[in-house]
Amino acid sequence: MILKEVQCSYLLVQNCVKLVLKSYILLMTTCFFIANATAQTLTDSLAIPSCHSFSIDRYGNYYLATKDGAIFRYDSTHQKNLYYSPEKPATITLLEARNALQVFAFYKDFQEYTLLDRFLTPIKSNSFRDTPINMARLACPALDGQLWVIDEGDFSLVKYNFELNTITVKVPLSLLLSELEYDICFMTEYQNQLFIVDKNRGILVFDNLGNYKHTLGGKGITYCSFINENICYNSENQVVIKNIYTHESVYTIPFLPNIQFIAPYPRQLLLIGKSLYVIKL
Repeated sequence: MILKEVQCSYLLVQNCVKLVLKSYILLMTTCFFIANATAQTLTDSLAIPSCHSFSIDRYGNYYLATKDGAIFRYDSTHQKNLYYSPEKPATITLLEARNALQVFAFYKDFQEYTLLDRFLTPIKSNSFRDTPINMARLACPALDGQLWVIDEGDFSLVKYNFELNTITVKVPLSLLLSELEYDICFMTEYQNQLFIVDKNRGILVFDNLGNYKHTLGGKGITYCSFINENICYNSENQVVIKNIYTHESVYTIPFLPNIQFIAPYPRQLLLIGKSLYVIKL
């Protein structure tokens, strides 16, 4: 009887501590936004696993990948509803889930990628070994079913048809980026445009044939995401939401320190770091 009472008391204290910690995080983050902005409101915060890669699909589900390659899926109400644990732990260099029916995970260390279905069940894995790709730094799906790849072997951007084992587009990057100073950390195709994020340069924009168009932002950007015709990224301690066609700013708000990923929702903004914060726009 005494043991049960002790166990109940312990659980009660544990839950109280969790509630206090969550309230503290919410209070401190709210104070940051009150001090730095008037048009935005912090509506929620959520404890999440340590996030190494991130993506969001067209239905509002978002995906967090840990350093060992586990993937957690959350729905639009921020409830965890699916989980994937790889057979061999490995860091996911780039995660792309916009399709939702096929989640793409690229592993630079293994030089391969895996496709998962909408239940996060593996469909297939393919390797870049024994292909025309010398050394894939990044890879992401193209809208036509091929792959965009940054090939470090000859410092080029290529579009690769895996089924035919053929490169269909090849663009030297040395005219746009310094081979000694580049730091390409993310890329994705959206509305027939390819966005390549270089930490030392900004977001390089190409058309779907690999023709360079222009650069958005500047130094320090590490990730970008999209909603409708808008791109979202961090620049100079601010979150910038900008139209991808007119380049007009839609929102500019303070950037919370230690945030790794940003994702716009309808009238909301997700900030992902050690916790997940939901900002009302």
